Amino acid sequence: MSFWKKEIYNRVKNFKKLVILCVGNPEASDDGVGVEIGKRLLENLFDSPDVFIFNCYTAAENFTSPVKKIMPSHILIIDSCVAGKVPGTVSVFCPDDLKEEDISSHRIPVQLLSRYLKNETGADVIIIGIEPEILGKGRHLSGSVKNAADEIVEFLLKIFRKNW
Repeated sequence: MSFWKKEIYNRVKNFKKLVILCVGNPEASDDGVGVEIGKRLLENLFDSPDVFIFNCYTAAENFTSPVKKIMPSHILIIDSCVAGKVPGTVSVFCPDDLKEEDISSHRIPVQLLSRYLKNETGADVIIIGIEPEILGKGRHLSGSVKNAADEIVEFLLKIFRKNW
C-alpha cells in the first residue's frame, strides 16, 4: 500500500462522521480534480448517515455552516496542489503543514479553511492534494491526474464500504 493510502486509512479508519469537501475549478483543467472526485464518489456511494460529500467548487467557505452542524470526527479536503512533484502525485497534509502564504485559486486558501474547521469542529482534518499537470482553460483532466483521481475514488470507496 502506498504511503498516502496508509496515511489516509490510518487517520480515517475509525471515523464516526466524515465530511469530504471537494474543491476546484472544473473550467481550469487539472484544478477541477477535487470536484471530479466528488462527483464520482456521489455517483458510486450508497446513502450513509455517516459520510457527507460536498462539491464546493472554488468556494469551500460557503460550506462551513453545514459542516459545523454535522460536527464530523474527520474532514477530508480534496484539491489540486502545486508542490513541485510529478504530475498526478498524491500528497497528504495536515492544516499545519501548509503555510499561510500558499497560493490558492480559491477565495480563501485551503490552509485557512482547514484550520478554521478544525477549530470549530474539533475534527481531524486531512488534506489530499493532487499535483496538477495542466492548469489553464479546459474541461478535461490530464492523463496523470485522471489516473490519480481513479485511484483515490477506488480507495475511498473501499474504506467507506468496510465501515458499513
